[in-house]
Amino acid sequence: MYLRLSAILFAFAALLCLTPQAVAKDYPSRTINIISPYPPGGTFTMTTRALAEAASKALGQKIVVTPMPGAGTAVGIQKVMNAKPDGYTLLMTAESSFTIRALIRNLRFTKDDFIPISTIASSVTYLAHSKTNPKFNSFEEFIAYAKAHPGDVSISLLGLGGTHHAIIAMLEKEFGIKLHAIPFDGGPQAVAAVLGNHIDIVLEDVYNPELVPMIITNEERFPTYPDTPTFKEIGHPAMSIGVRIGMYAPKGTPEEVVRTLEAAFLEACKDKKYQNLLASLSMENLPLDQASTLESIKNATAVTQRLIDEGIMTVEE
Repeated sequence: MYLRLSAILFAFAALLCLTPQAVAKDYPSRTINIISPYPPGGTFTMTTRALAEAASKALGQKIVVTPMPGAGTAVGIQKVMNAKPDGYTLLMTAESSFTIRALIRNLRFTKDDFIPISTIASSVTYLAHSKTNPKFNSFEEFIAYAKAHPGDVSISLLGLGGTHHAIIAMLEKEFGIKLHAIPFDGGPQAVAAVLGNHIDIVLEDVYNPELVPMIITNEERFPTYPDTPTFKEIGHPAMSIGVRIGMYAPKGTPEEVVRTLEAAFLEACKDKKYQNLLASLSMENLPLDQASTLESIKNATAVTQRLIDEGIMTVEE
């Protein structure tokens, strides 16, 4: 009896010695699962699959990507938030999930429930109209028309509390105009409405040859739209808001594990297959380390909070 009790106590003591740091030294030792809170065939999920393939080579372990859409990304995000913080369940999501959506909507998570690992890419968001739009043909004409006809220019709104919502709010504030925002469930429907001249303008993240881009929200011009200026170029740097995609881990994940993942994802961003996919989707390769990602989240959160404080965006009750 005494020997059995001693063996149990010894085994328990050995388990106590397996601290997160000790476990982290053997990381990764099995398959890693990245949750994508977006549809299976969506641009973000496709991007993550390509990155996962490259990162698995750097880590020496298989990485699978599991789409888990629902409730405006909340289902997938909460799944990761409740997962064991051991580095084997990760989250890929747009930065706006924490910097805009979590501030605007009554959600069960905040940025403090996650540890940023790295930024991996950014959509190129542009404001566009159809080739047959009867009201204006350039950004300058659009602003002039909107000022002369308050509330008459219609624009699609893809998701309350998303990046597009913030861009529309800032656009109205920066240029002193009033737009008529019309909600849509998805980008294809919004684009179809613009091409049919049922809606005047759309904020789009995917290249479409039928649309006429007027201006880009990213900081720099993009090769796909060489003749389209940025807000920064025309003197409105506050409008430089991109849809940045990042990798996150649940709060409590050991720092050594986070550092291992950070290095692997940044290395994966150099993969030619991954870069070619981004180019085909007209997305920007944007590898940012954890420190730069944290700074980006901080700045974007401050912008959203200012919009809320000024009453330009309202918090859902």
